[in-house]
Amino acid sequence: MTATTVTEMRTYPARYYVFGALLTLLLAVVVVVHTYFAGWLLGYVNNVLKHIDGYTGSVESINIDLYRGAYRINNLKLYKKEGSIPTPFLAARNIDLSLQWRSLIHGRIVSDIELVEPVINFAVSKTAEQDGGNVDWTKPIKKLAPIDINHVTFRNGTVSYQDFAANPRVDVYIRHMDGEISNLRNVFDKNQLLPSTVEVKGDSIGGGSLAIKVRMKILKRIPDMDLQAKL
Repeated sequence: MTATTVTEMRTYPARYYVFGALLTLLLAVVVVVHTYFAGWLLGYVNNVLKHIDGYTGSVESINIDLYRGAYRINNLKLYKKEGSIPTPFLAARNIDLSLQWRSLIHGRIVSDIELVEPVINFAVSKTAEQDGGNVDWTKPIKKLAPIDINHVTFRNGTVSYQDFAANPRVDVYIRHMDGEISNLRNVFDKNQLLPSTVEVKGDSIGGGSLAIKVRMKILKRIPDMDLQAKL
């Protein structure tokens, strides 16, 4: 006996081909828009950082997550324009800005910010001081995060004071800082007297340990707060 193989050709309704073509076109449009928007946003962020009074900075790249309503800034560095201070005032490996989805249940549109390896360097040299003073930082923050910030987390951060004019050079710091700032815009726990919380932990120079806990009501001209700190 001889075995015979029969190959059947299936035919599909035209609507399936139309659907496939439309889906391919939609994906292509999403890719083009995503690429264009990421490039535009990179230019926008760098322009904001270049026009901060007394400071200038840049970021290396930006990633966009459309499904989260988020974008991530990579390798940010911000320097004082004048003077001879060799270390940035502000740096961060990543800054992730996104919508806080659970706040939508409470009828509020606010944002989350996560910082990975943020660094703030207060510093002085023979010709300059780098302390962030005389700058309205709310202006660039609002341009970079136009939606009210309700929640902030940071991991492996550093705050330092360096004196490059001293001999030997002064370098005092808190490192390995992890922290969380919650409910800044009072979306949750509206009946609480002090609805916002701050918790920070880190390691100080000399092997010390820092712990800070704060409860506060920040949406006031003079905020109320209860602070506990241990070093």
